[in-house]
Amino acid sequence: MIICTYKADIKNGKIDRSNFDANVQFLEGTGLFNENIKILEIGCGAGRLTNYLTQKRFNTIGIDISSTLITEGRIHYPDAIIFIASGGDMPIKDLTFDIVLSFDVLEHIPDVDTHINEVRRILKPGGFYLLQTPNKLTNVPFEIIKNNSFTRYKKYHCSLQTYWSLKKLLISHDFEVKFKKIPVMNDFIYQKIEKVFGRAGSFLLKLVNPDRLPMPIRTNFYVCGRKNEDWNSGKRT
Repeated sequence: MIICTYKADIKNGKIDRSNFDANVQFLEGTGLFNENIKILEIGCGAGRLTNYLTQKRFNTIGIDISSTLITEGRIHYPDAIIFIASGGDMPIKDLTFDIVLSFDVLEHIPDVDTHINEVRRILKPGGFYLLQTPNKLTNVPFEIIKNNSFTRYKKYHCSLQTYWSLKKLLISHDFEVKFKKIPVMNDFIYQKIEKVFGRAGSFLLKLVNPDRLPMPIRTNFYVCGRKNEDWNSGKRT
């Protein structure tokens, strides 16, 4: 279903679906990036962010399950090194990357435990998993209204997390967890809201501004997870 949605968007000239500006602000704010690190982006889509990081001279590779998006990405973002692969079973050696990224990915993965185990496996000790995922408490009402259905969203947002469940999930896989306050209210979000609620919706959003809300009820979570240095190849030393 997700890939079909991508195909429909591509026909309309839209290949980028994430909040690029907010994602870049998050990454730049971590202070973790330098020319010596190796980066993997899971769910890179057409590769806009992978391309951006590559142009910044960071050693970056992107993977996505959609052959359609990878094909389009190789046309639109020629500097990006992107491949078809799943985030649940990655053909990558243990302890390969310093940083793993995923934006708007976790909520789509049915088996999040397997996914995070894979992330931990390919990260070097002390490496970082940087991710963004929507807040279940705010996303479910939005998806119900958008789809005019109480259940349709579960087909593609099958693993939505709350602040507490996401923190517990990452800690259970031996990650140190920090949530970052990143403002997401920009033109990308306003246009998204207008498609569902009209201009009145975007006006109300500007008035309320969810970026001012406490972390547990923000619309999106930006998380910096650090792999415990005692983990090696998925096992304690």
